[in-house]
Amino acid sequence: MPRVFIIANGQADFPFSFPSLISSNDIVICADGGSNHAAELGVKPAIVIGDMDSVAPELLLQYQQGGVDIRRFPKDKDASDLDLCLEAAVGFNPTEITCICVLGNREDHSLTNTFLLARYASRNNKVTMLGSNWQAQFITKQHPREFTGTPGDIVSLMPMTATVTGVTIEGVKWPLNNAELAWGSSHTVSNEFAQTHVSIKITTGLILAIHYYIPSY
Repeated sequence: MPRVFIIANGQADFPFSFPSLISSNDIVICADGGSNHAAELGVKPAIVIGDMDSVAPELLLQYQQGGVDIRRFPKDKDASDLDLCLEAAVGFNPTEITCICVLGNREDHSLTNTFLLARYASRNNKVTMLGSNWQAQFITKQHPREFTGTPGDIVSLMPMTATVTGVTIEGVKWPLNNAELAWGSSHTVSNEFAQTHVSIKITTGLILAIHYYIPSY
């Protein structure tokens, strides 16, 4: 089964060496104007989805001539371009869905996109977001996760369901063992790496875990 990478049309917050993360077996899907980001990164998508109001016309023509699957939808629709991309990604039964450029300067879009990814993660999909100095992982019982970093890095856990049980986090300054967290709790914000590996698992519910890297100069 492949991995699917989705390039959304948010802020150009590119992970370090993003193209090197993609193998020949992986599938890249762009949400409309995410195609512009893909071109900047030198990544050719397999699929472009949306109403095509944000992608550069000459780039869209290039993709059409190059055999890219263009899936055009009307501007007036009941789902966002990212939602349509996620639906297409799930159809490949991927081992993981990794998204970049999901956040931006429209708070409503940023929050909606985060909740969208949470919805797909709650359906037993392994979902990750990447940025230039951070990564975010959605954690369920079926998908415990691990971060690799540097002591002093920040890791925050945010409950995405009313209650999350069995919360265990190891390798941090303030570990937890089989704890229970409620939606909206700030108890697990701004923990710190105490080791190079941090592991997180839960028993029920859904958590969004975000790792911020210490900048290296």
